[in-house]
Amino acid sequence: MPPAVVPALADLRNQLGEGALWHARTGRLYWVDIVGHTVHAYEPANGRTLTALVGESVSTVVPTRRGEVLVALQRRFAFLDLAQARLTPFPAEPLLSPDHRFNDGKCDPAGRLWVGSMAVEAVLGDGQLWCLHPELRAEPRRHNLTIPNGIAWSRDGRTLYHIDSPTQRVEAFTFDPVDGALSAQRTLRAFAPGEGCPDGMTIDAEGHLWVALWDGWRVVRLDAATGATRDAIPLPVQRPTSCAFGGPALDTLYITSASLGLSADERAAQPLAGAMFESRPGVTGLPAHEFAG
Repeated sequence: MPPAVVPALADLRNQLGEGALWHARTGRLYWVDIVGHTVHAYEPANGRTLTALVGESVSTVVPTRRGEVLVALQRRFAFLDLAQARLTPFPAEPLLSPDHRFNDGKCDPAGRLWVGSMAVEAVLGDGQLWCLHPELRAEPRRHNLTIPNGIAWSRDGRTLYHIDSPTQRVEAFTFDPVDGALSAQRTLRAFAPGEGCPDGMTIDAEGHLWVALWDGWRVVRLDAATGATRDAIPLPVQRPTSCAFGGPALDTLYITSASLGLSADERAAQPLAGAMFESRPGVTGLPAHEFAG
């Protein structure tokens, strides 16, 4: 029997929830609403939620080793003081053109931030995967992408998993933990169109991947060796977007979702569209990496 799924926050709905990430040191669950221009931090221990409006598209939020959070805004990065809702953007000149924006990302074990970029209108092959180094130098590492999305590293840090959503595939790369070089690309799993579109992704303590399927009504657990489906969590919403293990024992799977693009009838049939969900799938996750800058 699939594990139970319930909304983590009864009244909160996102237009395009994304980027779920648990920060063990502070006991906070972070995520963003890309279209709603908001960054959220939820503290399950006391039920408190902090929300910061940043005034533009925001796609990724990661904690830093010095206490604030780092966010990917539409065209550049910024440090964010959540308590004061105060942004310190960098670099001085945006990295992307006005018709592009950043998308999903996470930090690797060395504390570098990896984040995708894409055309706002999702032009085929017009996206990249960027690496932001701790000294705040950014460079593209993958090209010819369209909607670069979920990213995760194996337990030993030597394999990077990445999703370019329109390809319907989860790709695996040999990852050099010293310089972040990618090599030996292979397809771990190709999803059929009727299965939904792979979006955000996380990894569990057993080394297997959890992938949110946009228009697929579920999150699936993939075998990291074969790509086969080992488990699935059905959801009451059509568009799950990302997932992350959290809680003191890292045994709760938090799942973001979206209401963006649903028709009026679909919204009426899915009153929980855009909610943050939680489930206990019977496995635990791994701690998220902080940005080292």
